[in-house]
Amino acid sequence: MIRLRGRTMARYCWMLKQIWYYLVIFYLAFTCFYVINVAFPSDTDTPRTKAFHHRKPRTKHHPTPRPATVLPVELQEREDDDFLAIFPDPNLHPNPQQIRLKKRREHLLLEADLEHNQRKQLERELKRQQYEQDLKIWNRVKLDEDIVKYNFTKPRTKKRVDIITKIRWRFLKEHSVSIKDFEDQRVPKNMREYFHTILKKMNTDQSFEYNYKSFSFRRPSFVSDTDRKIFLKHTENENLIQGGRSEDEFRGYVDIYKNGIISEKLECGTKSVRRRFMEYTTDSHVNVQKIDHVVCPLLIPESSTFQHFIDGVLPKIIQAYDIIVPFDVKFLIQAPRDENILFLYDRLGIERSRLIYHKSGIWQAKAVVDICNTPTMHPSLYKTARKAFGSLDNLTVPLSQAHVVLITRENVANYGRRILNKAEIVGTLYNRYGPNFQVLSKTLNVIETVALFKNTKIIIGVHGGGIYNQIFAPSGTTIIEIMPTEKTGEVCKRSGQLSHQIFWNLAAMLGQKYWRLIEEPKMNCDVKVDPKKLEKALNIIDEKHRKEQLLS
Repeated sequence: MIRLRGRTMARYCWMLKQIWYYLVIFYLAFTCFYVINVAFPSDTDTPRTKAFHHRKPRTKHHPTPRPATVLPVELQEREDDDFLAIFPDPNLHPNPQQIRLKKRREHLLLEADLEHNQRKQLERELKRQQYEQDLKIWNRVKLDEDIVKYNFTKPRTKKRVDIITKIRWRFLKEHSVSIKDFEDQRVPKNMREYFHTILKKMNTDQSFEYNYKSFSFRRPSFVSDTDRKIFLKHTENENLIQGGRSEDEFRGYVDIYKNGIISEKLECGTKSVRRRFMEYTTDSHVNVQKIDHVVCPLLIPESSTFQHFIDGVLPKIIQAYDIIVPFDVKFLIQAPRDENILFLYDRLGIERSRLIYHKSGIWQAKAVVDICNTPTMHPSLYKTARKAFGSLDNLTVPLSQAHVVLITRENVANYGRRILNKAEIVGTLYNRYGPNFQVLSKTLNVIETVALFKNTKIIIGVHGGGIYNQIFAPSGTTIIEIMPTEKTGEVCKRSGQLSHQIFWNLAAMLGQKYWRLIEEPKMNCDVKVDPKKLEKALNIIDEKHRKEQLLS
């Protein structure tokens, strides 16, 4: 009994001794962890990365590998208007030597501060994730009716106007557009002197003449010969392809009249003639509203809607941009039905305080700037507008990540031209493109629209105002327009008169590819899209995209 008790006590003592050793080791480890991480915290480095911070790379081109660390990052709010970030250089003509020096400095910075580079990479990754999250429109909540209106401050607006003016001049030179009495056709370097020259000419000659270079339209692409023959049965399509256009259609004018008169009957449409805003010589009993400002009337028919602002108002503003925007000129417009039109004026550098809503009657202004005589279609005008709105000529993401957008007509004012088998078409496109496929069934604001369409490679939809968003899409984007057409070649008119050439023309202006799918119209010009015909067109388009990816 005595021996058994002695062995038991020895065993208990040994166990207590081991427990004491573990407690001491745990205490020392906890003390070290507390001293390093709590008592003396590091500003940027974790304990593991700090040890690597002073370790020199093995060679110049093969630094010592470091473990990936997740650092706390405070991201700034995404700027709504990214125009100035896209075009940081007002000259738009950087020196090649400056580009090489910039790349050299970036390379040295990358070698000198790898931790800073990892932090920036993490910020870009988080911004990309936020960007993808914003573009998910499947479960998008309804936008607030009172959208926050952004008005640019004067210095910011002035910089925007200078940049758009330089962009406009670059495209005018690229497309061989000449301006009468302007010998120097280069992009102006000193904007202050250039605007002073414009103002001096406005006070003397009071007339500007623009001569545009003629161009031809490419034939649309078709899935079958049957669609091609039906398309050519329409005489207007055949005439446009043949290029039977006069020189007057490629000539534009900006005329200035002092004490000019503006009437609601003098609409600024496609068939405008010069010398309409003559000096006021009417009887004294006529009720005339006087405006003590220089006024530019933009009374284009139906210009209160988004689509007719794009094809009617926009080219006129771009042609006379450096004459009407930099100076104190008021704009007489129709009250817009779509608030996005006001956002587009903002992006063009035109403050909302310069907009006057037209009412019935006769108006007399201190001076009238007539910009109605503008070519309805020319690449230099629409390419300038696309960059002014914040979109680029090329995609900013790989083709494999670009969007495919189907535009539907569910919540539109003009009833009709719906896709009867929408569920089948949506399923076909989603199975083909997965998360890159988007359905656009409602109106977005300008910021969301530009963010969506500037990285879109294919736009699909039945003829309607939503396809006008192609102006925000880059060159190389493919437009697939589904047109309800009779077998005789006549476009369906049961839902109203359709401008059946507009998206074909816009695609040619913007360097985009245009496909037309002809479908037999049903009631209210609704169509049932043949999924096999659509997939045949997409097979050809996707094959071209794969070849472009291999070449790039």
